[in-house]
Amino acid sequence: ETDVSFRDDAGQLLTVTFNGEVIPGKKQLTIPAGGVRRLRSAGVGPIIAGSVRATANRALAGVIAFDGPVGLAGVGSSPVFAKGFMAPMEVSQSDGINTGIAVMNLEDKPVTLHPALYHPSGHRVAKYWKRDGISLAPKGHLARFVTEFKEWDYEEPFSELVLEDFRGVLRVRTSGKVAATVLQTRTGEFATLPVVPSYNPTGWRPETGITPAQEIPDELVGQEHGLDFAHFGNGTLDPFLIFSQIVLFNLELGQTANASVAIRDGVGKPVNVTVNGVPVPGNYDVSIPPGGMEILETDGLGNIVIGSVNVSSSCALAGTLLYGGTAGVAGVGRSVELVQG
Repeated sequence: ETDVSFRDDAGQLLTVTFNGEVIPGKKQLTIPAGGVRRLRSAGVGPIIAGSVRATANRALAGVIAFDGPVGLAGVGSSPVFAKGFMAPMEVSQSDGINTGIAVMNLEDKPVTLHPALYHPSGHRVAKYWKRDGISLAPKGHLARFVTEFKEWDYEEPFSELVLEDFRGVLRVRTSGKVAATVLQTRTGEFATLPVVPSYNPTGWRPETGITPAQEIPDELVGQEHGLDFAHFGNGTLDPFLIFSQIVLFNLELGQTANASVAIRDGVGKPVNVTVNGVPVPGNYDVSIPPGGMEILETDGLGNIVIGSVNVSSSCALAGTLLYGGTAGVAGVGRSVELVQG
């Protein structure tokens, strides 16, 4: 038996229509062994937004797909973050790109969010000026683009103009358990991306040279120093174009991550691609500052090549991969190792 609940921003049950049935906020489903149930909304009426939670008496997996005139995007279940998370942010007014987050409170009590913007170098760009942060109601929900946060307190030499053309990291400290995902819009397109865990001690300021103790935090024990992405694409086949954008986060705050990125084709051979404007013969080395981020983007030119990406590093990493082009955009997290299928 599976219980599915739909809630609005205030955490109240939300009446929705799925499969032609009006659901007053909660629905109980029976899913046969090894089976699947699909719920689809009609896409009519005023726009509503909120969160969904499914609980069952057996192991459960699921995905949600957003569909409409701005494109199709799918995302898996959001992981639980007890202390905070970070998310790649990209804004370009000239190219019509904006990025934000959707957060749901998993607690039966209010949870406070403390957002801050960081440069890829790890330096803080802005903090949320209200010391008491943003309060999420019990089981509440928040969806907001980074440009919609009007309470940024910018640090020198940055100003609100930075959000006209910005690539960086949004770090969010939380006072309780939340789940979150990244939302991104491009002209006529919509994509989702996973967020990654953030281990940002209160008061950590890399620009001051003050770093946490060198011992690895408990949260990073066992964290992989490598990432795998099962699919990669780049090139042009008229009228189609596809590019790949890989975002890598250094989860360790005390040292630079020296990473090697291997791009291989279907038979495991190195693939020649152009990354950040530089021709790469299948392997690319990159240094990511403590708590920083690196974006690797292909140019979408040349013959279509497809394959996979492996990243190995001296530090614990997290990462996402965005596919974009004339056919739309899609974002994924690292591929999980599967032993038995």
